[in-house]
Amino acid sequence: MTNIWKPRVIDPPAISPVEMATTILLAGSMAIGANMSDVKQGTMSPGMAVLNGLAKGAASTLIFSAATRLSASSVVLAAGALAATGFAINHFMPDRVEKKIQRTDE
Repeated sequence: MTNIWKPRVIDPPAISPVEMATTILLAGSMAIGANMSDVKQGTMSPGMAVLNGLAKGAASTLIFSAATRLSASSVVLAAGALAATGFAINHFMPDRVEKKIQRTDE
């Protein structure tokens, strides 16, 4: 006889290596594209734009793999974690400078 009062445990979905790589590529590409405006303005180097994008892609992969997406609150929590992580990565990037980077093409 099955105990109907026993709580049912739902495991979070596992993320495959293909899904992990796809998430890193998509999120990283979006972040790199957003960083290109900073590169154009001279406030970020192209190398740091790529590093920033890859860091955000890797962070989003970890957050998405941990999120269960079973309820609206878990989706909101994942979105908040993504926003906070993106802010922290931008805040602590060493190459983001107040002054403009010297450009040679002008």
